[in-house]
Amino acid sequence: MMRKNTLTVLLAIIAANLTIQTIQNFQVVPTAYAQSGVQRIAICDENGISCANITSFGELEITQD
Repeated sequence: MMRKNTLTVLLAIIAANLTIQTIQNFQVVPTAYAQSGVQRIAICDENGISCANITSFGELEITQD
């Protein structure tokens, strides 16, 4: 009886590992890659004409017109 249980547990472990490997090969969730270097953005109004400035202290300066 003990031998049958051991065999069942081993087969279940093998089946679980094969399932995990198969799921990883399908890449259900695609791999994301980070962009290298510095990314720059501009915070502007709806028309893209008036944009926020950076002060000499490196702070964001927003003025209301």
